[in-house]
Amino acid sequence: MGKFKVVAVVLLCMLIGGYAFADRVDPLEDVPVWSGSGWQNTNFNDYSGDLDSELWTGGFYGQGLSGSYLKFNTPTDPGLIQSAVLWMNAGLIYGASTVNVYATTNNWSETTMTWNNQPGYTTLIASAAVNNTGWWSWDLTSFAQSLSPDQEVSIAVFTDPTNAAGTVWYARETSTGLGPYIEAVQTPEPVSSALFLVGGTALAFLRRKRNG
Repeated sequence: MGKFKVVAVVLLCMLIGGYAFADRVDPLEDVPVWSGSGWQNTNFNDYSGDLDSELWTGGFYGQGLSGSYLKFNTPTDPGLIQSAVLWMNAGLIYGASTVNVYATTNNWSETTMTWNNQPGYTTLIASAAVNNTGWWSWDLTSFAQSLSPDQEVSIAVFTDPTNAAGTVWYARETSTGLGPYIEAVQTPEPVSSALFLVGGTALAFLRRKRNG
């Protein structure tokens, strides 16, 4: 079978069977909040410089609780999402805890958010039993598939209050490459697939002609 036919068959199989690609979606904004005594009205974005690279969950210094908010852009068509996984990296942990991801609203900014003006959260999306430093993941697939296209969406990350050991997470501002992100696996639209098929087949045909 000639090269042109082989390429055409391969691309046709991809079109019929479908194919997927992974995309890393970084936060537009992220910020921690803390209910510790005297800190409820403090915005920790760029606070003392180094804290700009931190997110928190759980309790610290025996005072209250902390949590973090993250804001992302949704894909053009969430209906094409096969999977969506939130990844966060724990740089410091003071004990095992259950870390929950909740849906929340978008009426906040990382430059003004505090414990006292946080939007709050209600719907639980996913949980993870965090017991060590390093990467941890939460499956947000069903939540991501339910979103409207091309919009901003926010999530809140908090520990279970009954199991609230403190954890320090890397924020998006860190220079280490360990900031949070969503890994979204999408299936291309049928039109895009068809155009890819036609374009790839035509390119293979032109190369074959040029190479004799």
